[in-house]
Amino acid sequence: MSRIEFAPGEVIFRQGDPSTHCYRVISGRVEIRIDVPSAMRRGRSTAIATSGRGDLIGDMSLIDNAPRSATAVALERTVCESYSAAAFLRMLEAEPDEASSYVRRLIHRVRDGNRKLARGAPPRG
Repeated sequence: MSRIEFAPGEVIFRQGDPSTHCYRVISGRVEIRIDVPSAMRRGRSTAIATSGRGDLIGDMSLIDNAPRSATAVALERTVCESYSAAAFLRMLEAEPDEASSYVRRLIHRVRDGNRKLARGAPPRG
């Protein structure tokens, strides 16, 4: 694990990139964005969530070994702890309470996104 500081507007990771690390936000805020066909034609992305202190970002790609599903951008000076895929998976295996809490948070994110999509609004975290 290492600490990394990001400046406002700095890209932490990009949609489509391979995933090697996830990040826990220590301080600051991060906007999660996705490229959608209509937005891509105009060169823009859609914000779907904002993450802050204590939140994990970039974790889903470590679990399913898929490319990044979104882009993460620091909204302000942001400090994160970076975990390699191996370190993240070891942590989940070694700390059952943390793993259980992580699964609950992940399910909450999915359910919240489903509710917002059903209402026609983009998910916001």
